[in-house]
Amino acid sequence: YLAIAFYTGARPGEILAIRKEDVDLHNKTIKIEHSLRNGKVTTPKTRFSVRTVPIFDNLMPFVMGQLLLATNWLFPNDSGNHFTGSRTPRHHWSKLIKKL
Repeated sequence: YLAIAFYTGARPGEILAIRKEDVDLHNKTIKIEHSLRNGKVTTPKTRFSVRTVPIFDNLMPFVMGQLLLATNWLFPNDSGNHFTGSRTPRHHWSKLIKKL
């Protein structure tokens, strides 16, 4: 999650709404066409936010590893569905920051 956020600049809701089919390893790209907001998959914040971002070489191992865990969603919750919002990663991020 953090690697995708860092290397793509995608918003938390956009990252959580990435579907497995949005990842194109052959062309090394990720389509950002959806966002997760208030438990619903919607369009990104603005029409200009719909984009295709490159998968840089440094990001490739993280994406490939995540694809092994993916269901329909690149970052599924415990039941295999999408998360209900970006608070869950924020909670884990806060815990990580405190540990560091």
